[in-house]
Amino acid sequence: MLAGVLYVLFTYVLPKRSATVSNAGVAPTAESATAVPGAAAKKPHPLAKFLEIVGIRWVEDAKQKAKMQFIVVNHSAADLPELKMLITVKAGGNVLFEVPFTVPSIGPYESKEFSAPIQTALKGYELPDWQFIKAEFEITSQP
Repeated sequence: MLAGVLYVLFTYVLPKRSATVSNAGVAPTAESATAVPGAAAKKPHPLAKFLEIVGIRWVEDAKQKAKMQFIVVNHSAADLPELKMLITVKAGGNVLFEVPFTVPSIGPYESKEFSAPIQTALKGYELPDWQFIKAEFEITSQP
């Protein structure tokens, strides 16, 4: 009886697994072929995985112009050189603004506080609170 059950399982289960494996080698579809070159063109900078932007706050200077204060953290054990980046600030999935910024050299496991003026029609008190924003960045310096 046990031999019969095993025979049925091997006869009907194993061909399905091999068919799945053989389908994995099928040529990519039009969608995946289009996505691969776009992803290769947007390859992130190799040092981007070591940086983090945190602690974003809004402040106003004496002229009532909004500025963004933030901290850049180096999570690597190496000195990072000066890097040019484009910081994109989002709230609820919508882009509020983009800030081009140059981060000076940062030591290993170091963090530095910076501020940058922002170009927006909103006043400082009209900007979303820190809980609702997210900063993403793209390093524009050459690797």
